[in-house]
Amino acid sequence: MKSGAPPPLPNVALNRTATDGKKDAFVYGVTAGLGVDVAITENIFLRAEYEFIQIFQAQSMTVALNTGRLGVGVKF
Repeated sequence: MKSGAPPPLPNVALNRTATDGKKDAFVYGVTAGLGVDVAITENIFLRAEYEFIQIFQAQSMTVALNTGRLGVGVKF
């Protein structure tokens, strides 16, 4: 391998065929979130948010996403 070259990608077979995709399939899940804003001054505030998403049995696996966000806001 040449120096400075990126490492090779792992050889992972996804075992997908043309029939893996489904049309008109029904997949269900849940989502929930929570957020809070805190005023620091009259015009500046801090924000924190959390979101959870879970999708059940999408192609024989359950998918769960956890997202957190932080932010600063200014009122005009």
